[in-house]
Amino acid sequence: MRRTSPPSQDRLVIAFITASAIFALVSFTPFLLGHVPTHDENNQNLEGLINTAENRWERLVKELNKDVVQHDSNDNNIIEQSNTDKSLPLARGVAGLPMSQTPALIGAKHGSIQCDNDNYDDLAYWNDPQGDLDVDFVSPFASSDTSETRYVTFEPDRGGWNNIRMALETVLVFAAATGRTLVLPPNTPFYRLTDQSGKGAKHHGFVDFLDLEDPALRNKVKMISMSEFLEREGGGKMFTLPPGQDGKMIKNAADHCFYIAKSNYSCERIYNFLRKEGFVPELQAGHDCLIFDKEHQAAKVEYNDQELLDLLPEEEQEQIKQFCREREPKFYGSELETVPLIHFQGGEKTHRLLNHFYTFLYFVDDKIDHYYKRFVRDFMHYGDNIFCTAGKIVRALEEEAVKAGGTSFSAMHVRRGE
Repeated sequence: MRRTSPPSQDRLVIAFITASAIFALVSFTPFLLGHVPTHDENNQNLEGLINTAENRWERLVKELNKDVVQHDSNDNNIIEQSNTDKSLPLARGVAGLPMSQTPALIGAKHGSIQCDNDNYDDLAYWNDPQGDLDVDFVSPFASSDTSETRYVTFEPDRGGWNNIRMALETVLVFAAATGRTLVLPPNTPFYRLTDQSGKGAKHHGFVDFLDLEDPALRNKVKMISMSEFLEREGGGKMFTLPPGQDGKMIKNAADHCFYIAKSNYSCERIYNFLRKEGFVPELQAGHDCLIFDKEHQAAKVEYNDQELLDLLPEEEQEQIKQFCREREPKFYGSELETVPLIHFQGGEKTHRLLNHFYTFLYFVDDKIDHYYKRFVRDFMHYGDNIFCTAGKIVRALEEEAVKAGGTSFSAMHVRRGE
């Protein structure tokens, strides 16, 4: 099925064009009828005309908004009991369908932020809990054989925090979709987030920023630390750690490591070991795109990626080509499906996952594609401690704006060195 924009988007465009036409008609009809205010009237008539037009415009916008709200409220009964705080609407697509056509929201509630004294729930852009359909969702790409645990390990991107976060989102969605246990990497010095004064932490883990301990998330994706992974599988079950000093230094780096080759806590030692023991997919987000197609997944054993693409229906081929553009489509299946350990070598430039997950991972089924976008929205957000601090800053800026005679503020992101 071809993906199209929601019908409501078209209605909004038509409403905007219609409103603009009415505004123009209201504004210029007096001129067309020959009533042109003169300078002798001290522009009073012109000012009154403009004010009248502006008032009519405001009333028109209010009526249009009322119509949209009324249309949406007719469908809102299906989730009204789910959302007890009527002032904070559920998180949903900006150009989303009416509520009656978004059953994934049934049972969902607006997310909350737990702060000591202040309430900053209005900053939450996620739902918690998710809707009932999302809570009960089971990925069709996860193995039904639960007798053997399959893992995915990865190297964090070596760039700035947002590059690191984007790569994590891709790996997290991959682990969730394939039913693999995600092994979190050792804590490392993140670029530009390392305290050089010696007074603070030099190493960071993802749990320092993101709420990865959320029980609802852990119910969707099993996660363990690198130390736990080596302890669980390194005694010969999946692999055997090297004897002597080499094995000891790998264990040393499992909790925290440095990107210094000669360090006793070298990240390279543990990542080199994982590259050797695991299957490293030849994937780079800027060069490849990964396709999840359950109907043709088994064929990956017999056909290479290009042959499999050629076998697909013409419409699906066009959709994949449109998504991937100049990149090479790679299909999920074969080793990506069966090997016990997948290791993403994302810290090296030839394997970087430096794209948003929704531009790299393509789920042929629209429902699955939408599910994982909601999944990231609802779970990959900063922890309450960060939002509570950010909330104080936002409120302070709003108060300053009111003092200056405004109602809000604008922010600009200025990048350094570019």
